[in-house]
Amino acid sequence: MEILTTKGLITLSELCRTAVVEDRPDCLALLVRYEHEGVLVRQDAFRHPKQLGAQIPTTVGTVDRADLQRTVEFEDNAGEMVVAEVFRDRVGGALLHRSVHVVLKQPSVVADAVAASLG
Repeated sequence: MEILTTKGLITLSELCRTAVVEDRPDCLALLVRYEHEGVLVRQDAFRHPKQLGAQIPTTVGTVDRADLQRTVEFEDNAGEMVVAEVFRDRVGGALLHRSVHVVLKQPSVVADAVAASLG
């Protein structure tokens, strides 16, 4: 598979890919960097809105943010990258809310068809 970079099309196996999650004030940002021979040739950024405000919707109703423990989870596997914002009960640790954002690594058949129709 080839991807478009600042140096033209480069085979994915020739690139060094790193992915990091930044916990920004308004969103979780997933940054994917591609380097070729030590030079940055492409960077993709995906934004996932965070749960803002003093109240968080949970499986047991609306709960004060202060009563919850918030963590950010990131998983990078063969087919996708997953970023999740997780809220747990501070006392028992029960999972009460999870917002998930998934980025597929391989283009889908549907995406290929849409891209082709756009020219």
